[in-house]
Amino acid sequence: MLVVNYGHVFKTYPSPCRELRNNNLSGSLPDYLGNMVQLKNLNLASNKFSGSIPDTWGQLSNLKLL
Repeated sequence: MLVVNYGHVFKTYPSPCRELRNNNLSGSLPDYLGNMVQLKNLNLASNKFSGSIPDTWGQLSNLKLL
């Protein structure tokens, strides 16, 4: 499950695919996504993230698309 904070609105995503493109998200990539080992697809295109990919993301062995 992924909870994304869009200011005051929280959205929960229960599936192993995350479509978070074009949301104007910014800041560091969250470490906790590395705990989502069932994650297969993660689309973060057209956002404004900064920094490096967290080491915890190395646990995402099922990730096919980033």
